[in-house]
Amino acid sequence: FGIGPGPGYTLFVADLSSLLPSFTYAQYQAYKTNCTLCAIPTPHYYNRTVTDPDLGLQNSRHYMTGWGGSGRFYYMDLSAGPSYWTNELPVQVASSLRGVDTSSYYGKLWTSQFIGSYVYGAVYNLFAADQLYPVDYSRTYNIQLFLLDNRTSREKSQTPIAKTINQSLIQETVSSLVPYATVTVNLHTANITDYPALAAIVANATTNLVDPSINRPIVDGGLVYRWFTTSGLGHITSFINITRTTAEVDIPAFLFALKGNYTFGVPAKEEIAANNPDDSFGGEALGDMVLIGLSQSDFMLGNSTTPIQSMKGVGFTHDAIHELGHMIGLNHPFIYDQTEDFTDTVMGYYAYSLNYSQFDRDTILRGVNDELLSFAQETLSTISSTFLNSGELQTARQDIDQANTLYDEMNYSGAVPYSWAAVEAVSSAQGVGAGSSPLALAYAIIGAAIGVGVGILLGYLIFRKKDTATGLQYNRCPTCQQPLRWDPAMMRWYCDRCQKPV
Repeated sequence: FGIGPGPGYTLFVADLSSLLPSFTYAQYQAYKTNCTLCAIPTPHYYNRTVTDPDLGLQNSRHYMTGWGGSGRFYYMDLSAGPSYWTNELPVQVASSLRGVDTSSYYGKLWTSQFIGSYVYGAVYNLFAADQLYPVDYSRTYNIQLFLLDNRTSREKSQTPIAKTINQSLIQETVSSLVPYATVTVNLHTANITDYPALAAIVANATTNLVDPSINRPIVDGGLVYRWFTTSGLGHITSFINITRTTAEVDIPAFLFALKGNYTFGVPAKEEIAANNPDDSFGGEALGDMVLIGLSQSDFMLGNSTTPIQSMKGVGFTHDAIHELGHMIGLNHPFIYDQTEDFTDTVMGYYAYSLNYSQFDRDTILRGVNDELLSFAQETLSTISSTFLNSGELQTARQDIDQANTLYDEMNYSGAVPYSWAAVEAVSSAQGVGAGSSPLALAYAIIGAAIGVGVGILLGYLIFRKKDTATGLQYNRCPTCQQPLRWDPAMMRWYCDRCQKPV
């Protein structure tokens, strides 16, 4: 197909119904009429098999209709399927079902609109994805994993807790998402009985409620979360004092190995039409922390698969990488169209990949550059040039220009150092212009937070004076009396020690 235009994203849309065996309208009609002697359907799909990195369960990921993510390229076959995952008819069946002659004038318009609905999903899910949380710059991301074993003695002997997680793989994968920073992963493993108060909360949260969609009993995740969070009982401080600055950001994650086949869930309101009283979840990125719950039945899942994969299962590594991606800012790749769940990313549900896609990396790095450049350019516009700060202002402009050049070339990783240098230069110029020593960053500037922000927003840019006691004055927290900072995203004062808005 020749050399593609650069820089940019490529979406390849195919209709292979005349080249490959494909599902037909006649086969669809036979299915709908509940035929007794049906012709064998001839759909085609795209398949892969993946293996859990912890406990070795092999997962067949068949029935896909598209693929991409290792580069800035996505492929979708509109003639493939139908897939049970997307519930979409292939184009050759959809056109016949609607009585559309695709060779006619209207048929061509219909086809354009049909393709356009898929293009829409690819653009907004992958090429210009929303961020779940604002993306924040820091030179170091410290991931603190607390692995808490709440299983019986017999279950612990069947599956040692150390086999359920791969610390080095988590560190390597998260590092690929933020190449401008250092990522450390610290793993703390304990029996839940080592923390009697937490053990009591989990015992109280262990219910007789069952999620009917998966037939598993519920541990009320809301109770456990409220025990930890500083907006609740605040016991997270017994495990970690969280730091969030441009030098260092802590991301805590609490991973529970639950007994039997329990799973976390949140009881919801009763709906007469939908018999789904409990919403279960394997993991949640809650803004201030990650909460994950897997049970012994997950660790031994292979015993109930077809064919049997004796003593094999799934561990915490995949879920941890997924939820940490959320905490750094990533969303799911299927918000606008389910097709993009067929993407080579750990952020999806279906593909069960262990890596972040190129689309994920671009989303995070664009967000970091947007955050830093927005601050630098806005601050630059407010500073008057003097003979004392003119050099710093010129440096800032040069760094901004260089960052924008690399940004336009989609070299987002290469742009980050220049974006940060621009922030430092305008901060220094601002301090010199005011007749004092250079400031190092005082307020959080979160650029445009696109999409749904849920929970407490992570990390903020902080300038502080290095060599004098005089500095910016803040209001103080009524709880701990520490200085507050203004959070422009929440439009509220925020206490970093208490980790809550005031």
